[in-house]
Amino acid sequence: MKDKLYRNKEWLQEQFKEYKTPSLVSTMTGYPRTCITRYAVKYDIYNSKYTREKTNHVNEDYFCNIDSPDKAYFLGFIMADGNMYKRKNGTYQFSIKIKNTDKDILFKFADAIGFNKEKIHERSENRNGTITRCIEIKIYNQRFCNSLIALGIIPRKTGKEYMPEMPDEFKKDFIRGYIDGDGWIGKDKALIGICSSSNKILEQINEYLKEAINTKLNSSKRRKDNVYVNSTANRKKVYHILKHLYYEDCISLDRKNNLA
Repeated sequence: MKDKLYRNKEWLQEQFKEYKTPSLVSTMTGYPRTCITRYAVKYDIYNSKYTREKTNHVNEDYFCNIDSPDKAYFLGFIMADGNMYKRKNGTYQFSIKIKNTDKDILFKFADAIGFNKEKIHERSENRNGTITRCIEIKIYNQRFCNSLIALGIIPRKTGKEYMPEMPDEFKKDFIRGYIDGDGWIGKDKALIGICSSSNKILEQINEYLKEAINTKLNSSKRRKDNVYVNSTANRKKVYHILKHLYYEDCISLDRKNNLA
């Protein structure tokens, strides 16, 4: 960026007054966190010595019972985009990392589980030669992790994804979350699709759609790069599926809700 506003003390003070930490200031302004931190320390706005907490607070019982649309939605989103790691000491770490352009849903997730948004980190990654800005949450609470493992969010889950047991009324929310994570909606024409390394979850989604609204996505019999794809460009099907999944005031990725 040509205008390096973070060098302006008054501007930087206002950002810290609003967002509190270098990570959030960086996320909300687009400037590198290292530059934000360096000038904040220089102007005595921020003291990096006293900001790191060893605790990782979260509502550890959030996923113990899928009893709301929001919980089902986030579970679906995590099934698509979340990761569970087993660390060398035998404990688990959960993380979810997405493009910075979709940060709205990560902030909604943090609010839902009582996670401190100041601990949401943003960084740049090189993906096949392309620099991408990512935003990530990491959680080390073992009860929280174990509740997700019980729902199928296991280490190396790719190819093993499935829709866990939950009340039928929340399944559409789970599916919307999964589509927000690993699906797409057409911008200029009627189109909706989902991809997964697990054919089981795609079959479960089609079974639900068939029973709930008497329609379903077209099933792909071929595999490309170990990924199954279910989609449809039939206007009538797309209309009924989107109308069912993206209802008024539902929690969702803003970008895909607007397309829906």
